[in-house]
Formats: sequence, C-alpha cells, structure tokens
Amino acid sequence: MNRVVIGLLTLFICFETQTAIATDNFWMDNQDIFHYLEAVTKIRENFLFSESDVQRSQIVRDTIRAYLNHKDPFSDYLSPEEYSAFKDSQKDTYAGIGMEIQKNDAGQVICYPYPDTPAHKAGIEIGDRLEAVDGMPVEGKSLYTLAAMAKGREGTYLKMTIHKESGISRRILIKREPISVNAVVRQDLDGMSVIKICGFAVSVCQELKSLLNGFEKGQPIIIDLRGNPGGDFHAAVDAAMLFLDKGRIVISVRNQKQVIKTYTTFTSSLTPDSKIYLWQDQKTASAAEVFIAALTQNLRAVSIGKKSFGKGTRQDIVELTDGSALVLTIGYLQTPD
Repeated sequence: MNRVVIGLLTLFICFETQTAIATDNFWMDNQDIFHYLEAVTKIRENFLFSESDVQRSQIVRDTIRAYLNHKDPFSDYLSPEEYSAFKDSQKDTYAGIGMEIQKNDAGQVICYPYPDTPAHKAGIEIGDRLEAVDGMPVEGKSLYTLAAMAKGREGTYLKMTIHKESGISRRILIKREPISVNAVVRQDLDGMSVIKICGFAVSVCQELKSLLNGFEKGQPIIIDLRGNPGGDFHAAVDAAMLFLDKGRIVISVRNQKQVIKTYTTFTSSLTPDSKIYLWQDQKTASAAEVFIAALTQNLRAVSIGKKSFGKGTRQDIVELTDGSALVLTIGYLQTPD
C-alpha cells in the first residue's frame, strides 16, 4: 500500500508511474477481444438491468475493475476522472483529517490515523474499519477514489462511518484542517528514546538522518513500527540503507517472468556501533516489513513485538492512454535470506 498525501487520507502504496502505449496491433485481430466487445454491445442494447444511458466504456471499466479485485485485493482500476482527481489531491500540505488507509486480504478498508490529527482526536484508532464516507459505502470503491472524494476545503466537514474493533459502528463528523505531518518523530518512553516511523513517506530517509544526528555514538536505537501500514517502496529501501554496510542485499522483487531485481546498499551504515531494535505488531505491513526484513536478516537489528501483517507483494501504477490507470501487483518481495 508510495505515500500519497491527499485531502482525506494518506494512502500507502508502492508505485512507479509508467505510461502504457501499445507497441503492436496484435489485439485488433484477436477473436477474444472481438467477442468481448460484441458482448459489451449486446449488453448495452438488450440487457434488462442496464441503465439506458450506460456507455460501453463504463461496462469495460467495470469489468476490468471486477477482474482485478477478484484476483487481488491490492490491485485496482481507476477511471480517467478518478485518476485525475487522485493526482490533483496530492499536496504536501492539504485540508484533510490526517489518516492513512489500506485494504486487508478481505478487501476491507482499514484506518491508520496519525497522532494528534483531526482523525485521531475524533476517536479513530489504528485498526478501525472504514464503512462509509459521506453516506457512501466504501465496499467496491478504490482507495484512490475514496481519498479523492474526501478532499475538501479547509473548515468543511466530513462524515465517516467507522466500525470499531470492539464490534460497534460509529458515525463521526470531522472538520477538515490543513495537514502537514512528520513521518518520523522522536518520543520518550519510560526514559528510553524511541524513533516512531508512522509510514514510509518519500521524506522518511531525510527525517531519519536528522534524528539520528541527535543520538550519541553507540547509543541503542529503538524504532517503533507498530501500526505502520507501509508506504513508498523506495523510501523503505533507502531508509534501510542508512543502517546497513555497503554491499548488503536490502530486498529483491520477482516479477511475472521470474526476473529478479535486487536492491543492494551502496553506502555505509550511519550507526555501525549502535544496537537496533525494531518494534512491530500485526498491523505492521508492506514497506515497513521490507525495512524490518532488511535489517534483521542482515543481522543488523533485532525484531521485537508481534508477528507482522505479511504483505509480500509490490504494486505499481500503470497509466493508460485514455488517462485512466491500473494499480497492479507486479512482483513478489524476496527478503535477503
């Protein structure tokens, strides 16, 4: 789930934007494509339950989305309108509620509020399930669509229905505020200095460097990754490199064609003399798990806490020529061992 800053939510997904341009016209002679378009036309012309003004393009979009959602809860399709709204919603500072969302294996939308933000102050907790936004059920909706829908002007209100882990559903009214949060903060816990990484934003590496400068040589480092849903794949790789010796494997990605791309450190550790402890829980996922595996399997850190979520795939965004986009799972993550 790249860190995408948006009006309502901060959505975490690892992606590289690509442009999909056809390199040949083999599909124009493909009988399967012909039969598909024929079926779409017949549905539009004859189907009793088809809206009178439904366009062929809408049927095509719905079938692509349904196919991806059926195969993989982390893949999706964005219409040109949805993708455009999503891109418009990405601002470093925005009017929103300061929360991230992620889908679990069941396709449910899980909340990850930042500390001291409108979402957190309204009573939303990490692990709560999002059921509706402004009265619209989230089931079947793209995370990008939900995020873009909720972006609004400062001072306006957002209605959310939240299902608590206790089993109770609550309707919450939250006022949108300008949001600018740090992904990395230093906290004191029972006399110990702890680095809290809320999510792997693009800025994480630089924020970590700044905080590490305040640690004494050899001082133990505790990094709190509890409730961290992941983020930008490359941000997690770069962050791990800060703690590893040159030449160490951080992560590998194995794609559909079984081609493996390996990411290896090219710098030296900033904290070679410090013991490192990584604190995780069952809501630690995706890019956060990349970070943990890189440090623990290179024997650079000790993992403490509970078993993490276990999201072992990477997603990319692939742009299509009509302005729409595919969110595709493009590879399995392979840890250093």
